[in-house]
Amino acid sequence: MATVAGYLLAPRSAMRHPATLALLAGGRLQLASDIWQFEGQVADVEVSKALGNQPRNLHFAEGWSFHPIDAEPLNGWLKATLGLPWIARVERHLGWIAAGVVVTVAAVFATYRYGLPAASRLVATQVPVVVYQQLGEQSLKLLDQALFAPSTLPKERRQQLQQQFEAMLATLSSQGISWRVKPKLVFRSFSAGPNAMALPDGTVVMTDQMVALADNDPQLLGVLYHELGHVHYHHSMNLLVQNTLMSVGVAVVIGDASSIADSLAGGAVFLVNMSYSRDAERQADGFAAQSMLKDQGTTEPLASLFEKLQKQHGGEEAGPGWISSHPDLEERIRTLHESNKKPGK
Repeated sequence: MATVAGYLLAPRSAMRHPATLALLAGGRLQLASDIWQFEGQVADVEVSKALGNQPRNLHFAEGWSFHPIDAEPLNGWLKATLGLPWIARVERHLGWIAAGVVVTVAAVFATYRYGLPAASRLVATQVPVVVYQQLGEQSLKLLDQALFAPSTLPKERRQQLQQQFEAMLATLSSQGISWRVKPKLVFRSFSAGPNAMALPDGTVVMTDQMVALADNDPQLLGVLYHELGHVHYHHSMNLLVQNTLMSVGVAVVIGDASSIADSLAGGAVFLVNMSYSRDAERQADGFAAQSMLKDQGTTEPLASLFEKLQKQHGGEEAGPGWISSHPDLEERIRTLHESNKKPGK
């Protein structure tokens, strides 16, 4: 028989009472103190979980609890009597710990790579139209304040491109393409160079510099089809929702609710600086290619514009914001050329 010194806590009380615990054969316990006693099987007592070398406490049905002063005697007796829980065995096995780390890292990566985008796409489809509109308006306002200047294109030129844009929308509508909010085209001047982007509400921004870069209108229509692809697949809203979900997840883990508010309040800023994934860019390119093949019978105008951008930037991937975050430019040009060779185009 071994005896363990410790203290007893009464139900709903923090006052300590000296106590001794006798460890008997057959898994029996005998607790003695000035205010309360117990004798019975350890199976009738709630034993705290084994966590490393931390003392294991005993909790009785009546609300009393025994806490040993020296952890080793009671821990050793409980191990011999009850065995170690599986989690405690894992803690003592380096191989299992390493496997657990690998599984955890893999799960986190899978959640980030696949689970989060899938959840974002689902949530984005449920966002009310008014939110799309407000985010689009707020984003354009911020862009005008921070980056853009009014367009200097002649009014006639803007009207000409507007008419072609409306004709594109009519063609897409006849093909069964629908929009949560009807897209619109606006023009801005951008000192950093050729650029185009799609905002959550379907507003497509094209810069004067992009218009000047193009050799012909079919090239510009290819750019517009690409941006409409982003609108059709809700890429900007998906990205915004994904960023917000990630921020909320981090805030929940670290317990900082202000992070959630900051993420939501900074939505428009995020959209200005967003970078689509390679998959999203390929999807928008695919939308543009299919639309151009139906409309123009070729994707060469967009491929030639990409080649022109490539030459303008010396073949480097770093270029205007519209192109720099996209997949490899050589890959995109090659894919566009190959799409013209597919049977039944």
